[in-house]
Amino acid sequence: GLAKQYVMNLVLCNEPVDRSLVEQWSLPSAAAHHKAAMYKLDKLKLIETCAHAHGVGIKLNTDFQQCLTNVIFGKSSTEMMYITEQDNHSIDKNSKNVRCNTSEQHPSAESINKMAKQKWERILTVL
Repeated sequence: GLAKQYVMNLVLCNEPVDRSLVEQWSLPSAAAHHKAAMYKLDKLKLIETCAHAHGVGIKLNTDFQQCLTNVIFGKSSTEMMYITEQDNHSIDKNSKNVRCNTSEQHPSAESINKMAKQKWERILTVL
């Protein structure tokens, strides 16, 4: 729940986030939940406390952050969207012929949705 939200808030932060700012991420009425989430993240060694220019900061464990970033954005081009033969062909309604569009390859909306769903499921698995 809350710990996952904190991880997602920190995943793209390369610099430590001021601890006082992190304390403001939850309502005062949810202080116990905030404390429990921070405790879990600390015990799992997913966050690190470090000094920075404005005092004490919090950042994600560097190895965990890199792994999660790779999962979210894809580490290699083979994980990026690919064009299937079906996506690469379109029907020319005027001549009723099938033509192959090799100069501009655009994935279908279905392909994009499928890829996004698979990537989101991978992210949830990692978390």
